[in-house]
Amino acid sequence: MILFPHKAARDPGSSPAALEQLADSSRRGVVIAVAANPSTPVSALARLARSSDSAVRANVGGNPSTSGEVLAALAADPESGVEQRLAVASNESTPPETLQTLAGSKEPEIRRAVASNRATPLIARARLMTQTDLADVVRQTGFLGAPADRASIARAYGKHAERQVLVHDSEELVRRAVAEAQDVSRTTLEDLCGDSSPRVAALAQAKASSSPEVLARLVETDDLGVLTGLWRNPSTSAEDRPGIARRLASKSDAHTARQIAQHAAAPADVLQQLGRHPDDGVRETVARNASTPAETLAALAADPSEACRAAASESASAPAESLIRLAVDPSPKIRQGVAGNPATPSAILTRLADDTEMSVRAAVAANCSTPSMALQQLAAAMCRRVVEAGDAGNNTRWSAGYDSPSDEYNLTQVRIAEVSALEGLAANPSAPPDALIQIARTASTAFLRLPSGASRARTQGEDLLRSHRSLLDSLIANPALPEAGMSEVLRILLADDLSQALSKSRESILRGFLRRTTPIEILSRLRDAHWIAPRWTKKREYAPMDEGGSYYVDVLDPATFEKDRAALSHQFDIAISKLEWTKVAGGAAQALRFASAEATAPDILHELATSADVNVRRAVASNRSTPGSVLLSLARDQDPSVRRAAAAWTQRSCRHTEDIKAIQALVLLSRDDRGDVRAAVASNSGLAPYSEERKELLARLAFDPDPIVRRAVVDSYLNTDHWEDPPAAPLAHLVNEGEPDIWRAVAEFWRTPESVLDLLVATDDIDTHVGVAKHPKASAEQLARLVSSTNPTVLSVFCDPPSHYGRSQRPFDSREVIDALARNPIAPPAALARAARVTSDPALLNLIAVNPNAPQELLMELASGDSEDGVRAASLNSSIEVLRLAASNPACPGDVLEALLSHASDPDIRERLLRNSATTPEVLIRLVHDEPGPAEHA
Repeated sequence: MILFPHKAARDPGSSPAALEQLADSSRRGVVIAVAANPSTPVSALARLARSSDSAVRANVGGNPSTSGEVLAALAADPESGVEQRLAVASNESTPPETLQTLAGSKEPEIRRAVASNRATPLIARARLMTQTDLADVVRQTGFLGAPADRASIARAYGKHAERQVLVHDSEELVRRAVAEAQDVSRTTLEDLCGDSSPRVAALAQAKASSSPEVLARLVETDDLGVLTGLWRNPSTSAEDRPGIARRLASKSDAHTARQIAQHAAAPADVLQQLGRHPDDGVRETVARNASTPAETLAALAADPSEACRAAASESASAPAESLIRLAVDPSPKIRQGVAGNPATPSAILTRLADDTEMSVRAAVAANCSTPSMALQQLAAAMCRRVVEAGDAGNNTRWSAGYDSPSDEYNLTQVRIAEVSALEGLAANPSAPPDALIQIARTASTAFLRLPSGASRARTQGEDLLRSHRSLLDSLIANPALPEAGMSEVLRILLADDLSQALSKSRESILRGFLRRTTPIEILSRLRDAHWIAPRWTKKREYAPMDEGGSYYVDVLDPATFEKDRAALSHQFDIAISKLEWTKVAGGAAQALRFASAEATAPDILHELATSADVNVRRAVASNRSTPGSVLLSLARDQDPSVRRAAAAWTQRSCRHTEDIKAIQALVLLSRDDRGDVRAAVASNSGLAPYSEERKELLARLAFDPDPIVRRAVVDSYLNTDHWEDPPAAPLAHLVNEGEPDIWRAVAEFWRTPESVLDLLVATDDIDTHVGVAKHPKASAEQLARLVSSTNPTVLSVFCDPPSHYGRSQRPFDSREVIDALARNPIAPPAALARAARVTSDPALLNLIAVNPNAPQELLMELASGDSEDGVRAASLNSSIEVLRLAASNPACPGDVLEALLSHASDPDIRERLLRNSATTPEVLIRLVHDEPGPAEHA
């Protein structure tokens, strides 16, 4: 039994055994004290961490003796309270992973506790540092680990977030390490430029400063890191670099030495010194520096390192004696460097042309210093190898030695290597013409003999096709290729029945002739562009009914083919025009011909736009290929005919103008002081109808004082496809200020707003009224006003109303329109008949029936119909034939039958009344007794 358990539980000097025993006490205060005692055994703390008392768990979480596993479990406990997690966040024994998790807590007090914890890892501190209220806390919180460990992290690559924290470390060693990092950000360096430590600030300034004064002051330092930073700083002056290089050469590491060795400002003595550096990479870098002295290169040419000798063999500054010795080096890589070196003597190049290695021969073929005779011999040998490799590759599957697909793969790689070797010679501008002609014949023939994709692996075939295409591209791009060689390429490649893959590649190859050095004769053979690859598109096909679904198939697309062919043909026409322009003699006729031709190159049109001849400038302004920049300059021309031609300009390549400069030119011309120019702009169909420029332009020109301009605006509205209704104000102004021809045009415009139609109805022009009556937007009120007209032409529209865009004829069938029609004494019979058939209103039917122009056929139809209202309306007419039909109609209402007694003197009507099943007994009695009807009494 332990005396004074509360005191023992709080005493750090209590024995572990006593604390282990007290941990099971029934007294809550004792257990809480044991949980907070740093001397409590780990096993007891683990047991107390599972207590149901939150105060006990919170003390365990804050105990520095609690194990990391227990602390992690307490932090992840879903039932834990804020006090428990806060204790864990403040505990320096908490594992870094747990602290990193707690750094993302929603509770601000927990995040602040993590920020104040010296055990918090750097990545978590960087996350907390982005929060304004915690940035100062993170900066002031120290670390548990050794400064050297943090310095290692600061120097490590990619630790940008960690450096944002370490830049505020209290240890100079750590901050210096941040500045030394190779990938440190400029922002971090700028923060360190004002560091309290001179060593840290000097290094940061050496790497980030652009001030000449600061850099000049730092040059005098002995700090190797600062000197290295100055060397890497692009702002360091050229005058200071030699001195920095001399001071660094013998002291810097291999990485810095390589940076010095590759710099163009490195002094010769430094390069000579670095040429003896023990690191192979440094010596190789010296050999690749164009400023390296010949003596150093001679020494490096005899270096035991193959990489150094290879770099020296490629240097144009290497002595001839060294290159001669390297030409017999056993390494093919070194001989290849000598073969590609323009400083290699011609005799050595001729010798290397017979080298056993293909890479060496290819380098000789691509060298512009190789003698013509050697290049001629290489062309013959390489062309022969390409043909032989192609024959072997095409016959692989039928050869006796074919055992597996690997044989085909190996042969394909050989073919690619031979073609790539020949490509260097094809691109050599020093190659003799005969050699290039031979290459043109061989390369074109080999291209056409490539196997189809079905007979070879996909990847192999693509690589092989790509190599042949690259060979022909390089050949065509060679300025030394004679016209005969170009003709050979066209003669062979312009063949029919190519596969889809070959036809696409052929199109890409032949497009290479679009260059300034191609003769006109070659361009003329290609100008129709019939040789482009077929265009395909996806077409949806439906499976049979029993299978269901659909699928897509590739089908030819003639429309796209023709569009692309025309566009490419235009490019060849432009190329031809450029060559012809350089050959023709000056003269007004030639200038006018080029100014009018749509195939003229844009730069030629730009030159012609400044011609003194107004006819030439006018032709340029009318040319649909004129670029917008040229058109904008012509919009300011002094001659009105030039400006008028520019105002009527439209783009050749598309329906609507897309050139911003051209749109600006048209907007500028719309404000011209001449009405004919403004009218031409208003009539221009090149501006897209949905563009804001066209909407604003037409709306403004509608108020133009010149009637010709206003008429052009009306025609433009009438003849253009509109995506939305135009504003009503311009059209209303055109109607108010216009003559009957403008009224009629506006009435025919199907987008005219209803408010403008009101103005047209108020005019006295018959044709305008007819246009409004046929307009799809005419309202019932407007039609009612028109149907009251006394003009037969206007009224004829209501006999057969038009239908617009599937729009119903409801305005014509409205009560308002039919009422006005029925009251019109000269209404056409056909219009009355149509109105009677579309309405069931008794009052309207009565008005139609009593109209003097009501057709007899309509009345007889109503009298014999099934509608009581129709029979009643027909009986209002005095026609005896209509009354007879009404008398015999079983649908005739009783009051109408009674009214017909007034006509019983007609035997036929009397007989029909007697036989009508709808006749009432009262009417029958009066018929039998010959009593007079109500009409006779009246």
